[in-house]
Amino acid sequence: MFMTRNILDFSDYIIEHTRDFTGREWVFTQIDRWLANPDAPPFFIITGEPGIGKTAIAAQLVRISNGQAPEPAGCISIKKGFLNAAHFCIRQQVNTVEPLEFVQSLYSQLLEIEGFTEEMLENKGVEGQTAVPAYIDMVINPLKALHDRDPNRQTVIVVDSLDEAARMARRDTIVDLLANTGRLPAGVRFILTTRPEDRVLRRFDERNVPYLLLDVTRGGNPEDIRRYIQEKLSSSNALAARLAENHMDKETFIKAAGEACKGNFLYLVWLLPAIAGGKQGLDDPAAFPVGLDGIYQAFLRTRIGNDLDQWRKSYRLLLGVLIAAQEPLAIDQLTRFTGLEAQEVRDILIDVQQVLSPSLYQQGLYQPYHQSIVGFLTHADRAGELWIDPQPIHDKIADLYLSEYNGRWAACDRYGLRHLPFHLAQAGRLEDLRRLLLDFSWLQAKLEAADISSILVDYDFSAHDEELHLAQGALRLSAHALAKNKSEMAGQLVGRLLACEQPGIQGLVGQAKEWRGKPWLRPLTASLMLPGPLLLTLEGHRDDVSAVALHADG
Repeated sequence: MFMTRNILDFSDYIIEHTRDFTGREWVFTQIDRWLANPDAPPFFIITGEPGIGKTAIAAQLVRISNGQAPEPAGCISIKKGFLNAAHFCIRQQVNTVEPLEFVQSLYSQLLEIEGFTEEMLENKGVEGQTAVPAYIDMVINPLKALHDRDPNRQTVIVVDSLDEAARMARRDTIVDLLANTGRLPAGVRFILTTRPEDRVLRRFDERNVPYLLLDVTRGGNPEDIRRYIQEKLSSSNALAARLAENHMDKETFIKAAGEACKGNFLYLVWLLPAIAGGKQGLDDPAAFPVGLDGIYQAFLRTRIGNDLDQWRKSYRLLLGVLIAAQEPLAIDQLTRFTGLEAQEVRDILIDVQQVLSPSLYQQGLYQPYHQSIVGFLTHADRAGELWIDPQPIHDKIADLYLSEYNGRWAACDRYGLRHLPFHLAQAGRLEDLRRLLLDFSWLQAKLEAADISSILVDYDFSAHDEELHLAQGALRLSAHALAKNKSEMAGQLVGRLLACEQPGIQGLVGQAKEWRGKPWLRPLTASLMLPGPLLLTLEGHRDDVSAVALHADG
């Protein structure tokens, strides 16, 4: 079975994050030098605090490669067509941080390379595999074969926001895949961005990876900030009029705004429209909000005034659901998860539109615009009385699904089947999670709606439970069969777990025996292999396996 082509669409996200893109030639110059050096390491990491412009740079590289933005002056390697694949990790769009989705999207983009397609014709895909063998099988090995045939070629891939991927409660994350790939051909290059988090950066320490730190004073950052403010003054009549009303000259304003933002572009994205719209005073530039937290505090305060009861009754609930959600939500989902009337939900969304993703908003879907907003609202010391504790929200969403669908999971919606285990884990309801993952009707419903790989990763939320580990092992051993025929789950579980004496496993086997969804052959004995040394079956090779290669980490 060939792996279906599935390129994740980041086009709106790229447009959203490159609107008014300014400067950064000094960044492109450093990337260009690294690309032009045949002896350079395979990874180049751009790091910096939230809002400093990492995603904008990654997105602009994609636009340059697609011919949608001019090639940087003086660059040799950064030009139209220089990128072969791009991926953006967005924490609240969980499919973008799932390792297997990442593998499939890269694979689908790399198929555009002549020769990569030829290399893959004999491969049968990764459905049912775990992330590591899938990545090696579908991305790394074909790239190595491609570069063996053409050592002078270059393959360049951009992966943005690795820190978001690293937060996933999974055994293998996208960071693990990239950091554990072994030696890559000299022409394979990855441009990576991340916040300066140790759990990401330390994974690349041994590879002598060059880092580019974006901060207040580094490189051309101050000049980029200055140019951005100048361009906004030139293009916004409202902003220029506000300066004139307050008898403030442009140079004084540029200096004041530049100092207030402390090198952070996202700060200016908020401050300048607030000044243009009359929501931020110009009487005392020294009184501009302090940092992104100050911007968010001021914005939300103008929405609720001194009425904290209104914040606690509805605003906090709605924003809490948007923070807890694992994908963008529509109006009907928001009314369902919050219990608020649709009219009230719409009114609040209009009020807080500025903190929401503009491109999704236009599509009738809602999600915080930037992860720094989530970080502010969920940090008690930073948000103060505006703090949102996400745990009760996860609990509320989990309760809704358990009360409505427990025992009839085949009727559950896509969001519930995809994300209920996550919400249970985040709510600390590990016993409910345990029952769910030992419920055959749940497993069969999720398999019908998704695939076996998405089921396997759910067990990682409770990795130390012996019975869940056994059930996960049985499903992993069955993955190659279930990838072809989803009606084999009952037979696979009975055949592998029938002889196990653990109460939870016996309950799962008993439910499987009663399944009547489709005709199936029920094993009368434990005739299939139990989980143990064998982890899973890999298909696709054309002859007997005569050798095995092991990484140093096992």
